[in-house]
Amino acid sequence: MDKPCILSNECLSHGYPRVKIAGEYVWQHRYILQLKLDRPIKEGFEACHLCNITNCIEPEHIVLKDINTMKKILELIIKEIEVAEFVQENLPQ
Repeated sequence: MDKPCILSNECLSHGYPRVKIAGEYVWQHRYILQLKLDRPIKEGFEACHLCNITNCIEPEHIVLKDINTMKKILELIIKEIEVAEFVQENLPQ
């Protein structure tokens, strides 16, 4: 990422900034991604921060991710941790 984070403190909720658009509060990072894509975020996808900073609103840091792919990756990480813990617990001493 070439650009630094742009941090927003607008109406933070769970660390994510919200902004009022047309009388309704929306998540700022989702709104920015929709502007960037020039379309709504489709079902099954999420706006994710490459920088892992929840109140960052730098458009280059906000990307579209498939929820199912993210769930599969998380499941693999959990399984890997479980295997590592099992091996550690069952190693001869």
